[in-house]
Amino acid sequence: MYCVKYHGITPTTDLDVPNADMPTDKKVSAWNAVCKEEEKGLTVDKLAVKQASEQEEFSNLRRSIIAWFNWCFKGVQQSGSFACAIEATIQQGKKPCHARFLNAYTEMYYPSKIKLIIDAAFAQSTNQSEKAGFTLTNCTIKEHWDWEPESVKTMIHNKIEAQYQDAMAKYKKLQAGLTDKSPEDYHLALTQGSNFVQVIINSLKERFRMQMCIMLVGPIGENRDAIEVRSIHSGIAMGLQWPEVDKKGFTIVEKSFLHFGLKSFKERNARALKGTIISEEDAALAPVALLSPLQLVKKAPISDISDRSLLPSLPSEVLKSSTAKSSCPSSNKTVEPSTEKSPSSNEALKSSTGSPPVPAPSSSVVSIISSKDKTDKGHSIDDATFEHSGSPSPTRNNFTAPEAGDGDSGVSRPSLEVDLPNEREKSSTPIQPKDVEAAWDATNCNEWYPELTSAFDRFRHGALWDPLWSRAVDSFLVFEWQQGFATKGKVLCVRDQPACIHAFMKEHHYWGKPRDLENLKEFNKQWWAWWGVLQLVGQGVAGFMFAQSEDLLDWEGLEKCSGCMGFILLLGSLLWWGETAHAIGEKSEDWWNWHLAIKNFVWVIEHIIRTADLGDGV
Repeated sequence: MYCVKYHGITPTTDLDVPNADMPTDKKVSAWNAVCKEEEKGLTVDKLAVKQASEQEEFSNLRRSIIAWFNWCFKGVQQSGSFACAIEATIQQGKKPCHARFLNAYTEMYYPSKIKLIIDAAFAQSTNQSEKAGFTLTNCTIKEHWDWEPESVKTMIHNKIEAQYQDAMAKYKKLQAGLTDKSPEDYHLALTQGSNFVQVIINSLKERFRMQMCIMLVGPIGENRDAIEVRSIHSGIAMGLQWPEVDKKGFTIVEKSFLHFGLKSFKERNARALKGTIISEEDAALAPVALLSPLQLVKKAPISDISDRSLLPSLPSEVLKSSTAKSSCPSSNKTVEPSTEKSPSSNEALKSSTGSPPVPAPSSSVVSIISSKDKTDKGHSIDDATFEHSGSPSPTRNNFTAPEAGDGDSGVSRPSLEVDLPNEREKSSTPIQPKDVEAAWDATNCNEWYPELTSAFDRFRHGALWDPLWSRAVDSFLVFEWQQGFATKGKVLCVRDQPACIHAFMKEHHYWGKPRDLENLKEFNKQWWAWWGVLQLVGQGVAGFMFAQSEDLLDWEGLEKCSGCMGFILLLGSLLWWGETAHAIGEKSEDWWNWHLAIKNFVWVIEHIIRTADLGDGV
């Protein structure tokens, strides 16, 4: 009767309101009669399985009803009552006990030794009733148990004891909570959260008549083990009430929780699930604050186009060679300068002739900063400092940058400078903050092309790897915005494309899973060969180093490679490369290879934005 009356009732159903769909006693009796008829045609084994399943379902339902009754009618009368109610909701099973000898013996020997004897005896019996079948089964099992030698009984006893101890250990761990704080425990806690936190938060809303939200922060396994925030809202299981009403405020709080989670989980890397990389740069994650609008400015004339790449020159023949190696092996730490900040780091880098400027993390979805001082011949857009604020997300407040604080007098409000030559200055107008607002209004209105929307969730996972990854995504989004987020643009050259790109396109551009690149050293050769094919005519180095010019640089159509067959494929290959390299270990040779490639990507796409006529966005 319980199964018929209450099986389809949701936890939020108001049982005080009469339900016309509830079965009557007559319907219940008819259902019982039908079940009896069905059971007559079942064998002893199938009948036992059916009854065991119904008993388990009844037990689970009974526990749920008891927990609901205690909460609704007993109330919170003592300080520990609320904790008991939560514990009753969380509890997934009862305390284990020792199995009976006959049950354990039956489980081991019934299929192989006893079943054939029982079936033969039951077929010859004159009484074919259900009760006679159970009696015959029990008696036969007991007889065989009595005939067994002591060695078999001792073996059964030891097996029962081992199973009991294992079950008790799991039960005590569940009762005590997550004491060892292992990665599996955190993952289990977040997985089980949707089972009981929703019930708790709905109960709190009903009792206190307030809107409630619980935020869980930790490593989420299904999202590549990244430290993320999961919010549970009152009212519905997948609540979006707060984000819909106050999207900006919710994003700020969510980022604050993310910052707290990074601080908490980086203290002991053992807390992170396998594959999670928490680098030292995460410690510099600044608390979220309201940010000022970003200004995009066009200026003239060009004076820093002769800036060299962030990377050493690599001849194209070397890039295509089967013996090409990384210029930043793990054994040579002096090739790659440290990314740690110091008061004199910028000055030292500017005066250094042997090493390039060090990129710093990005603070927003548009974070390409170019100094207002255009007279310094050694200046590069990479000299400016950045603040890292977590993974990029398509919200308006991420499209802003913090104002200069105390001690940052040398850093003004950031701007994206699109340099144009003198003869074209008259026809160009500055991009005002309202244009930036318009771009993000388009983002909020889902005007990105579909593939960019699906890929963006994957791109966010690289935010914890390296500040340079956030900068690459920032630059890519500005590039796509200036192209109007067009779905179709010019197709990147397909010659020498890595195999993972071909497999990706065969799967219809599915971004929902990581890619197995297998041999990263072989992939390193393939990627640089592809990158070399994209070089402009007459350019024999990977860094795209150009001389000063009074005209717009001719990128030979590369500036039109937007949309689902353009630069998004390059960024996707760097994403899969980075996922695999960081799983192997930061500062490894594979990591240096990836870091070298992404530096090239950032330099090129930023200089395309600054030197090519891309338009004014949407």
